[in-house]
Amino acid sequence: MPWAAAESENYRADDRGVIESGEPKLDLIEIHVTAAGQQIGLDTSKVPLVDRSGKIVGVLGIFVDITEGRERDLELDQVRNHLDMAVAAMNAGIVLYDKNNRFVLCNDVYRSIYPESSTAMQPGAHYLEISQAYALKALELEPKAAARWPGGPRAVWPSTAAARESTSRNCRDAPSRSVISAGPTGAWSV
Repeated sequence: MPWAAAESENYRADDRGVIESGEPKLDLIEIHVTAAGQQIGLDTSKVPLVDRSGKIVGVLGIFVDITEGRERDLELDQVRNHLDMAVAAMNAGIVLYDKNNRFVLCNDVYRSIYPESSTAMQPGAHYLEISQAYALKALELEPKAAARWPGGPRAVWPSTAAARESTSRNCRDAPSRSVISAGPTGAWSV
């Protein structure tokens, strides 16, 4: 690719650095401007080139144009930001789990409905872990509730389905709570 004189000198200096140090430079993500003025992203790696005696005689460099991937990543980041803003603006409690029942996101309304398990609501946490954290915190706040759960919440909620049913029942019993949850089987609302 044709580079400007200043860029060419920077590349030569970088090559000399690899030759002098004997250390490779791997997966450097760089932005370059082509002779046509187009910005492109490159994943560049350089390693010392040695002869049979082990003496460094040059540098071997490769680069991969990652422009399309970077553009997709930027678009995906924009979509995520729009989703975060939309979810945050809703008046209902919103929670989203992935296909493996792992927590993805929720809004502040949802966290306010379930403050007992709010700290467990971290990306990647399993639904059952969050539900059990809720039950354990409830037991701390109301020790008499332990009599309702012989063996503790882990015995009562041995599965994700059981935990979801309990959550749904709690929301139905408290009509002022509006919760929308989306998981691997689709959206469900209580």
